[in-house]
Amino acid sequence: MRMLNSVVRVIHSCIVYLLLIPVGLLIGVPLIVALLVMPQRALRQRSIVYWLLDKLYRSLLRITLIPQQWHGTATVPDEPAIVVANHQSSLDILVVGSLLSGAPHVWYALAYYADHPILGFLVRRIGIQVPAEKASASAKSLLRGIKMLQGDPRY
Repeated sequence: MRMLNSVVRVIHSCIVYLLLIPVGLLIGVPLIVALLVMPQRALRQRSIVYWLLDKLYRSLLRITLIPQQWHGTATVPDEPAIVVANHQSSLDILVVGSLLSGAPHVWYALAYYADHPILGFLVRRIGIQVPAEKASASAKSLLRGIKMLQGDPRY
């Protein structure tokens, strides 16, 4: 029985990795190109970037082959809001991103993620870096996001 579970896990992992290739080519590459060419101001509008991000979040969730059930989606706000997730797994980013349904959003990420080659690019373009060393610096990052929401002419 243990051997069978191990084999199933290996097959599952292989399927997920194989499905990452088309998702990366069809969604990831256009997203990176859009993030590279669009000016920072244009990123804050409901643009192709957020449509692509929505497709990326949903596609990555689907290819995990993990059954999904959504409860309480009616409480997701339509107006500007700060959504806080107590991360239970790495999938939380995909789940929260999917619930935003392509609406413009900004991620708060610990500052050291900005040094990561791929993730760092995303954090710098559509995120706010939060330094973990000092509480005052972390608070300033939160205020920066609030100011972005307040300064957005769409709301």
